[in-house]
Amino acid sequence: MNIIREIVNDLGIKDKKYQQEENLRKIREIKALLSEMSFKTNVAKYLYDLDHIKYIEENINSLSNEERIIKERELSLLRHDIRRLKNNRDVIDCEKLLNELHRLEYECNDYYRAIQIDFRRELLEQPLPDIYLYQGDITVNPKYKIASHIIIPGIVQMYTEPELKETMIYPANEIRSRRKLRSFYNKTSFRYLEQLSEDYDYSLESKDLGKVKIYKR
Repeated sequence: MNIIREIVNDLGIKDKKYQQEENLRKIREIKALLSEMSFKTNVAKYLYDLDHIKYIEENINSLSNEERIIKERELSLLRHDIRRLKNNRDVIDCEKLLNELHRLEYECNDYYRAIQIDFRRELLEQPLPDIYLYQGDITVNPKYKIASHIIIPGIVQMYTEPELKETMIYPANEIRSRRKLRSFYNKTSFRYLEQLSEDYDYSLESKDLGKVKIYKR
């Protein structure tokens, strides 16, 4: 327990969490202001153009050559419109809020990175609990199942249920999609690590992992 506390203190996780909470509060305030400003015509047009540019840029590579040419022309017009709108006083104020919003959102990631990357890496050097998250059946032989370690996803177990020796966590409801199983792992693992950084205890008894089923052998 003392080692985990030392790791948490060295990484400044508690300070990062406090800063994240403050940033989230400010983010809510900024979004409320942006919502009010969006009723102004120039601001509404500016925000629409920004969203439309982002959508086109994210999808343009999937288009045919003819469609891409059309969208590139549309992008050029939208960017021209953006440059024109940036001279408007309301849009200038809106842009300042957007820049602050993006800065705060980036800073919020400091806490997630500290938990998801730094904390995991430091725990690699420590004795780990035998806790695994179900990640589906083996396609070629459904008798065998796969599970990933709750802290280190690269540590994988292949097992059959009667042979299971470790503590296993399953989703509350059956999931067959590989994508949803990965999402289940990411969400549950993060919740476990976040609470581990607060109670310094590997035990599941003190953890709230959401809607899961826990089996112990």
